[in-house]
Amino acid sequence: FFRTPAMSESEPVLPDGVKDWTQNDSDLTFSVPCGADVAKKDILLKLLIQSITFKVKGTTYLQAEDLWGKIDVDESHWHFEGSDGDKKVTVVLAKLNSGKEWQALTRREATYKREQMTKDGTAGSLAMPSLGELDDDTEDAVQQVEDEKRLEARFRKLREENGLDNEDTLKAFFEMFDTCIQLYRLNKLSDYLADVVPVCRKRNDEFKLKAIQALAFVRWKQSRFKEALPIFHEMEEVLGKSAALCENIAHTYNSMGDYPKAEQYFREALKFIESSSGTPHNNEGGVLLGLGLVRDRLGKHAEGLPILEKGHEVYGRRAPR
Repeated sequence: FFRTPAMSESEPVLPDGVKDWTQNDSDLTFSVPCGADVAKKDILLKLLIQSITFKVKGTTYLQAEDLWGKIDVDESHWHFEGSDGDKKVTVVLAKLNSGKEWQALTRREATYKREQMTKDGTAGSLAMPSLGELDDDTEDAVQQVEDEKRLEARFRKLREENGLDNEDTLKAFFEMFDTCIQLYRLNKLSDYLADVVPVCRKRNDEFKLKAIQALAFVRWKQSRFKEALPIFHEMEEVLGKSAALCENIAHTYNSMGDYPKAEQYFREALKFIESSSGTPHNNEGGVLLGLGLVRDRLGKHAEGLPILEKGHEVYGRRAPR
């Protein structure tokens, strides 16, 4: 039910040869036109849990190691549609986490969108990950540990060869970060961020915001809420408010026991969600539950109960049938 509009012809094709894709609760779909003579032997589709290589007759249409989310390789597939002049190859990527909305097909595409929104002064409208989403991955832990070893070795190699203030090195670090945060390698990430954040703060690209965001998440996960809060507010000043950022700030105030401020930010998050043109928002249930609990902790039990019930209802609608 979610729809990502096609980019205009004046925009770069991101990623690679894929200009348009759709998603629903369970999968993502994209298609590319092909000649009538294209056969099964001409199609190459290689998938890992967060990477894809897709070629038609040797032409690469999509090659990425930074898919926005993780996919179920066994359930993903491709097939032909149409015939003759209308023939196309359609790829279906099954989401590992059913019901989780992807903000982009790849991290690279998301970065491009964020940069464009920053130029247009609308960066706040691109949702950042919420704190809850960082724990929303049910990938097999053994695979995650293997990924961690591979990604950390790659990052260290690039750091040794190119230094830390290098685009490839920083890309490798944040790819490693995504896996390590799932494994709760908080002390390791904190040590790395002590070097990464000062370097990124001197840059004027997406790595500056990524480093600030990473530091805020790690401090929050370490229960160092007083340190996380000013970093979230720094992001608020740079990006402006958004549903996910307001939710993150609300959870932080809630954890610190400042329930009036937590309520303020939960309500702001809810306003963003309710004004999002009727598009379902993945965090609505969490925001409602947070707001309901805050009302209860403020002694407003009668007001908190219906909010909690609504949050439970939202999660019920999202539950797999």
